[in-house]
Amino acid sequence: MEKLGFENQSYQKHAEHFKKYAKGGERSEGTTAWFEKGTLLEESVNNRHAISDPLLEYFPNSSWITIGDGRFGSDANYLISKGATALATDISEFLLKEGKEKNYIKEYAIVNAENIQYKDNSFDFAICKEAYHHFPRPMKALYEMLRISRKGVILLEPVDQYIYSNIFQLLFRKMIIFFEYIGVIKLLYGKHIQKHTYEEVGNYVYKISLRELEKVALGLSYQIVAYKSVSMVSLDGLDKVKTIQRNKIWFRYRLLMAIQGFLASCRLIEPALLSVMILKTEPEDLLIKTLKKYKYKIILLPKAPQCE
Repeated sequence: MEKLGFENQSYQKHAEHFKKYAKGGERSEGTTAWFEKGTLLEESVNNRHAISDPLLEYFPNSSWITIGDGRFGSDANYLISKGATALATDISEFLLKEGKEKNYIKEYAIVNAENIQYKDNSFDFAICKEAYHHFPRPMKALYEMLRISRKGVILLEPVDQYIYSNIFQLLFRKMIIFFEYIGVIKLLYGKHIQKHTYEEVGNYVYKISLRELEKVALGLSYQIVAYKSVSMVSLDGLDKVKTIQRNKIWFRYRLLMAIQGFLASCRLIEPALLSVMILKTEPEDLLIKTLKKYKYKIILLPKAPQCE
């Protein structure tokens, strides 16, 4: 039997990943926490879902496709709750099927992000929230998302902390590496910081930078990129703590969020997550104002000479 290429092995393993969270799976009991209201986990997730709010406001009743939406279709659920139509997709249907059975989503499809089966301009927007870094060939998936969207693509992904925009970030990163060496980072975050990481299924974790996505837009002669920082701290137990509680996990979460936000505002570090929109339509003043209202920063890109 011919051996599968690494990218196919990776997608196959990801397709099987959510099986353990589905009904009867070894981790199925923990999935109920994803639906709990009023928890720190819900607060964190809703903060990340809100990246699409300016587009939902400016383009009411728009059509969306979610890529890598394996947790019951939660991204699509949020879009639908805001009045949009949304097709939830993932590499496997284990939890998407349950999401539809629960009436949490209306429809879903199995989609390989590197080879999306829909025609050009099939949806107004494609959104990929915290799934891009799982793909074995993420840039190929991004071009596919741009192909099938009429108006643009929005990504929310971890930021590459080893691309420095100033000397202070370089020096601060060196200090963090020292703290990692003496064990301080493990004490605060409960995990080590590594320059290169791999997931349980074996794929490399790709982290994004604004510059590389800006170049994608320039290469395709798109004129507008919008971006904003999004804070996130991942701690065990957030699903069990209500936002009104004042226990050890609550204080630790708030402290780490505050520290992260302060360091990012001082530009000593990049944010934990970056929301980046590559928009295919001509930039309009009202759209730019709407994006700015939601704290997005705008990059207006030059037209290619042949487009002048």
